[in-house]
Amino acid sequence: MMLAQVEERKSEIDVLGIVIADDQDRERTWLRELFTKHLSNQTPIYEAEDGQKALELVREHKPPVVFLDIEMPILSGIKSAESILKEFPQTGVIILSNHSDEIFVRKLWKLVPSDGAFGYVLKDSTDQQVID
Repeated sequence: MMLAQVEERKSEIDVLGIVIADDQDRERTWLRELFTKHLSNQTPIYEAEDGQKALELVREHKPPVVFLDIEMPILSGIKSAESILKEFPQTGVIILSNHSDEIFVRKLWKLVPSDGAFGYVLKDSTDQQVID
């Protein structure tokens, strides 16, 4: 699920927001600025620096979409995604990673419900690739 597909759920996102979780401030800033540019100014954007905080933000705000770094302290993106999808199976999960190895994608795909939404974005993707 890429940002273009998120457009279908735009009214939900405008109200409920997006969670961005990455232990690197630079990556959170990049995504926050990208979403601020392409979504409504009123769209809440919640940020976490670890997977546990991301899970807490999802429980609190119930956003339709969450962006998770695959490797984070306390709770990894994979473990966080697993918990989020168990509790909120309709939440779209987009994993951010430096790993282009297909094994990570396969591992994550097994966690996603059959009617769930899932995406895998490399951190060196261009803004346009994330939007598309």
